[in-house]
Amino acid sequence: MDIQRWIEVYKDKFESPYEQMFAERVLLGVDGLDPTTISVQFQFKDLDNKTRYCDFVIREGSIRIAIEIDGYDKRKTGHGMSHDEFVDWQRRQASLTASGWHVLRFANRDVRDHPARCKRYIELLLRDQRSKSQHQSSLESAIAQMSKELEAAERRSGTADQVGNLTRQISLLKNQLLVAQSAQPLTERDKREMEQIVTRLEEENRKLKYENIKLERNTKILDGENSTMKTTVWAFTLIIGFLIAAGAYVFGGREGNLSGVTYSLVNPGQQVAALPKTEQPLQTAHLAEVVSTGQDIASQPAIGTAISNHVEITKVTAADSINTDATCEKPIDWHNAIDYAEQRVAVIGPVADYRHMPNVNGSPTWLNLGAKYPERNRLAVVVWGKNRNNFGSALTSNLVNRKICVIGKVKLRDGVPQIAISQPHHLLLM
Repeated sequence: MDIQRWIEVYKDKFESPYEQMFAERVLLGVDGLDPTTISVQFQFKDLDNKTRYCDFVIREGSIRIAIEIDGYDKRKTGHGMSHDEFVDWQRRQASLTASGWHVLRFANRDVRDHPARCKRYIELLLRDQRSKSQHQSSLESAIAQMSKELEAAERRSGTADQVGNLTRQISLLKNQLLVAQSAQPLTERDKREMEQIVTRLEEENRKLKYENIKLERNTKILDGENSTMKTTVWAFTLIIGFLIAAGAYVFGGREGNLSGVTYSLVNPGQQVAALPKTEQPLQTAHLAEVVSTGQDIASQPAIGTAISNHVEITKVTAADSINTDATCEKPIDWHNAIDYAEQRVAVIGPVADYRHMPNVNGSPTWLNLGAKYPERNRLAVVVWGKNRNNFGSALTSNLVNRKICVIGKVKLRDGVPQIAISQPHHLLLM
């Protein structure tokens, strides 16, 4: 199979445009590379025995090269890696290195702008490893061992498939041995060139780390600005509502009541929840404040004094506006979630398992309450990748062994209760 055909066969396994770009612009041109020695999304176990995946691996006898295509914005989402993705990126490399792999990391920008540099590095590394006598000896030993197995298989009946498989493997190893024997050791000039390429790659890695730190810092600043903006909007909304109520009091009659007047202050974009009419004076009137942030706006100095003697505020959270029973003030235990299928409830329980799976369709983050996956007696809580950034730094492995409350609709998946959450107020640490 030539490399172009190989790309067509494995194209569906590429998890980003940069991976396909790497296959087409880099692997396609690597001198002497046999496509049958390349694997895509190679599965391996890390130091914690957790299943992980590597973008590409090259295996030629004793040579094992792992290749990761990464960068600030690998999937072109516009916001770069999350902190968890970056940590996962580092852990995978540590696990592969500890298992004897040569780990090459190419930044998106190098794949896009400098494919020849990436290709040259792979060629130099392969040539250096192929020229080593230890590698050639391992290939010769493997060929000798398989040849004995082939002779034994040929003497037995009903072993046609085994004979065919061994014949193909021996042929592949012989080709690899010929390539290895023709490989010239690196010259001093080659070694200097390789060192320069490694220096450039390390510089890209440092830039990636810096951009990740900057992203986290900017995210925190942005979260603070959004909080301030929400508070300001609520302050103006409440003041305007108070003035309207006051006007209604002045023009509504001389007896000092607000007969026939209905008040409601709502979050812009939320459905208005009208309150019953009241015959009480202004100081006992109720204004409904729907506050998605959960902040007590009446406590803000800018407006608290102005309304403290006139308005009694009833706070209604976003979850309460949907279902007044679904609050973390009166949650159900995670054991009982299965009894509330198709109902919106608040559920409490300890996090037994945290699983962030960016390489899986939908990029889910799973919080398993009560027991770890795949135990069926558990509550599975999922945050899909498109909603993960809504939670900021709240979704981390630090949640394991913490008790949390989640609010959402219970669905049954293969008999296991599951709740999907999308907003920060759906998750509360207890």
